[in-house]
Amino acid sequence: MDTGIGPGGVGALLVDNGSESTAAIRTVVQRHRAALAHVVETAAEQGGARRDLDVETFIDCIAGAYLSERAREGNVAPGWPQRIRTLLEPTTSAPHRPSRRSRRRAAIREQSAARDLQPAKDGGNAPRASNATAFERGDTTGEQRDRNRTEI
Repeated sequence: MDTGIGPGGVGALLVDNGSESTAAIRTVVQRHRAALAHVVETAAEQGGARRDLDVETFIDCIAGAYLSERAREGNVAPGWPQRIRTLLEPTTSAPHRPSRRSRRRAAIREQSAARDLQPAKDGGNAPRASNATAFERGDTTGEQRDRNRTEI
């Protein structure tokens, strides 16, 4: 990745001496950031990144890691882009959307649960017979369990 910033450019930015060279460096950095921001925003629009991703901070993370790698090693080691991607991807990826099959199964489970909670057809308030546990039927005190024991 050629940033277009010559030797001492980063140092000039850190010192921020207000020179023309510092202004020129900032222009180059802003141009690169704008291009990268466009790529990230497009990915978010297409579902490849979170829509609420803070693009500027995301770019800061990549740029900061790049500059740190260059300062530490003198160059960017092979595999660096993949390491950064592996690190950042869990926090930047769009949420996983369950498959259509998984969503259909969940809907069936919800419908079944709702049916089990409907009042009995005879007008009483007793829950319908189901495979639900006593707790799911609302017997939180263990009264039904105690009644079953005395009937045996």
